[in-house]
Formats: sequence, structure tokens, C-alpha cells
Amino acid sequence: MPPPRRLGARADRTDVADDAEADPALGAALIIVAGIYQLTPFKYVCLTHCRSPFDFVLNHWHDGPAGALRMGFEHGLYCLGCCWFLMTLLFAAGT
Repeated sequence: MPPPRRLGARADRTDVADDAEADPALGAALIIVAGIYQLTPFKYVCLTHCRSPFDFVLNHWHDGPAGALRMGFEHGLYCLGCCWFLMTLLFAAGT
């Protein structure tokens, strides 16, 4: 039987999530910024490209594996531009 391991000072803590406290003002600010973003023209540009992947492929085609990677990266950025606020709101609600 191997000898018991020596535990560090923090190893006896069972729930690290209890120590992570979020500032309510930060959550409120994220919600306000996300709400304002909904009204910007940039959001609608991202939606235009992200809603129709087939149209995006037809209009932004690049040949080869590097082209496919580039197209995927560009389309991913448009989709991130559409949905970052949802991720932010989930973060704010979760904390």
C-alpha cells in the first residue's frame, strides 16, 4: 500500500466555487451593454451572414483546405458577432 500523500493547504477545500463571488454591478453592466448591442448596425451585418450559411459559402468561397479553414473562421466570427451577448448574459446570470 503506497504511503498517504501530503495535502497542501488548499487541498482540503471542497468547493472552490464558493470563493468566486461576482460583482453585481459587473453583471448589470454586461446586461446593459448586451442590450445596447442589439440595436447596433454591426449586429444586423453579422446576422445577415450568419443566418444563411449556404449563402455565405457561395459568396465567400476559397479553394483548398486553407480556404475552408479561412471560410470557417470568417463565418465563426460573424456568428460570434451575433451571439456574444447571449454568452455574456448566461455568464452574468450564472454568477
